[in-house]
Amino acid sequence: MYTPKRFIALAFLLFPFLSLFAQAPTNNPYTDRFNPEIHWTSSLRWTNVTEASSVSGLVGANRLVDSTALQDLMNSISTQGGGVIYFAADSFKFNYDLVIPTGVVLRGATPSTANATDENYRPGTVFAFPKYHPTFTGNGTSRNTAFKEIKGKVNAHDLGLVNLDINRAGIAIHPYAYADAPGVNTKWPVDINYNILIFGVRSNNVATPDPSVPNTTAGTATEPAQEGWQRYVWRFSSNVGLYVSQNGVVANCRINDTPTDSYNQPGYVLRNFNNPNCMSGGVSKLNEDGSDAKFEVTDHLGIDLNRAKINKENGGAGTGPNSPYGIYGFVMYATPTTEPQLFAPGNEVRDCRVFKTRRVGIIAAGNGLVVDNNTVRDQANKIAFIRANGQGCETNNSATHENRGIDVSGWNVRLTRNDIEVRRHTIGGPGGYGSVDGEGVLVQECCGGTSVRDYTFKHNKLTEASSGYIGLWKMRTMYNVYIDSNDLGCKNIYLTANTNGAPFQLFNSTINNNTNVDRIIASADLGGANLIIERNSFCGNGIINAPGFATVNDNGNATVTPGPGEVVVAPSAIITSPADGARFFVQDIVNITATATLSDSIQYFVNSSPLGPFAPATVNSAQWTAPTERGFYFISARVKNSEGVVTWSVPVRVIVGTVSNVYEISSGYSVFVYPNPSEGVFNLYLPENQVGDATFRLTDISGKQMKAGILELNNPKIDMSTYPQGIYQLVIQAHGKRSVVRLVKN
Repeated sequence: MYTPKRFIALAFLLFPFLSLFAQAPTNNPYTDRFNPEIHWTSSLRWTNVTEASSVSGLVGANRLVDSTALQDLMNSISTQGGGVIYFAADSFKFNYDLVIPTGVVLRGATPSTANATDENYRPGTVFAFPKYHPTFTGNGTSRNTAFKEIKGKVNAHDLGLVNLDINRAGIAIHPYAYADAPGVNTKWPVDINYNILIFGVRSNNVATPDPSVPNTTAGTATEPAQEGWQRYVWRFSSNVGLYVSQNGVVANCRINDTPTDSYNQPGYVLRNFNNPNCMSGGVSKLNEDGSDAKFEVTDHLGIDLNRAKINKENGGAGTGPNSPYGIYGFVMYATPTTEPQLFAPGNEVRDCRVFKTRRVGIIAAGNGLVVDNNTVRDQANKIAFIRANGQGCETNNSATHENRGIDVSGWNVRLTRNDIEVRRHTIGGPGGYGSVDGEGVLVQECCGGTSVRDYTFKHNKLTEASSGYIGLWKMRTMYNVYIDSNDLGCKNIYLTANTNGAPFQLFNSTINNNTNVDRIIASADLGGANLIIERNSFCGNGIINAPGFATVNDNGNATVTPGPGEVVVAPSAIITSPADGARFFVQDIVNITATATLSDSIQYFVNSSPLGPFAPATVNSAQWTAPTERGFYFISARVKNSEGVVTWSVPVRVIVGTVSNVYEISSGYSVFVYPNPSEGVFNLYLPENQVGDATFRLTDISGKQMKAGILELNNPKIDMSTYPQGIYQLVIQAHGKRSVVRLVKN
């Protein structure tokens, strides 16, 4: 039954009474659990509660939630500043996609068991979506009968899903459109979501059919067309998938603990034949009952945070001839300039339990990314005949199904206290070969990988019976990697700053205090400095391969094999701070001396002005007294060899002035605030004079708007002299981009 909008508005106005009557929770579950000093979730309107069962017509017969009534209610709450829709402990049915607008949190009853990693974790509020009932003739059952999703509206923010048992619907809060990135051969999202909280969610039976299956293109006897009824799980789908510009939080969730909807497909047709992995004597190795061609609802990513560019609404490149989806690749070894969303601030995956049978348990990226206290589990004795795309048989001895525990990228990454199990497939049945994957923790340069700065892997555990290792694998130059106090379960540690194409360097890193290690393999053929490998204990005697510049001490009976790589001191700018202080934001680190010979010479520059003439290459630092005028400064260097050929370094970007709370956004646009904290006036610096169309909105910690307007062109500032002490949030939008800064008023 449809409920008039005026009744919904009345129900919203009565929310304090309804909340009291239903005893609906009004706390912030994130801050209650993690107790941070400050967190953006405190600005969500937790106390503005509307109970679903009190809104006439919202929940109908058989507990079916009316789509029009729910959308009207969510829109009403959104336009009035946001709030919570509370669903008491019960099972609610949906037969459509949910699309959540700005400011709305859908919340269920508080579970009796608090921790999602516990086996008996069961939220009392269930959101049940349609089950797919397959048929194996003709074109089969329409995909539209199931495979629903929970999405965010275009550019929606400050929304969440809390304490819900969601069955058969994926959480897919992705951008709706992408555009060509300026100067970079990739695409960037448009109108991206931000401030998304997924907390206490239990998720099962999530799957998206691969858009390239069935491949009905007419074929030959050895390359036949697939039948119209065939389905295969799309490897790019996930139980929880977020792609945000900042603050994507997935916490205390339980993924795939009781999947029930997988099914066999007898008569499944493969596109290629006549290879030993799938055929023997002209007879298919696939079981007649179709168990080797299973539609497996766990054959995809578990939690995906900012590592998939998926555009289902507007189409695009796709993954096959019939694909309606756009899949846009990432730039290799990305930086904030080339792939800004891989460096989104505020991303977290915490206290979750994930089961998967293919692909990655948790894959995530961000600047300041936290992946903490998660459990990843995998299936033993996995056998694969069919390629991950569901079309053909595996045909060579190097097939990967990308079995990984955790895959991370970005800068300032903290991977701590995770318990990881990952297993490989046997390709081609008993007697076949192991799939080329099985990483416990992986950092790579492709596929959403980035340059490496400030990575800490600490107190993680790899289960001994499974595959896996900790690997920063075949990366380019890396800085500040700390692999400390992990239990490897008799697996390896890889810290390799050499790709297949070229050697690179490694600086300021340690591999310390790890237990149950099999081997440590570290390499940086172009050299580096300050690599320490010490106090590690091994299963058996152990082996350590280390570059020549490494310091290796106190590792029991491990055999140490030194490799190439001499001590290299990277050129650096020594900054003398001005009177009001200086803060550094390094965009790309200067690193060129490794290519210099004794006949080379170096010259340093600030912006376009040289600090001095060319000097011998042994002089690998220069001093620059920073000016008192705040702003951007780029310090770079160039090498001239004996033939007069000049090679420039990548610049170091330095910000002068006392600044804080710097957030990079997709154009590289930033806002700097000083002083912060302040007793009254907060001065702003917007780079490149991008002020003319800049608007601002200031809110208190609850989200209440304090003031808004247009920033002054020549002297932008926020005057808070008359405001009480406390924490505030400043949102600035300019040139289609946005920046969020926390202000502290003393």
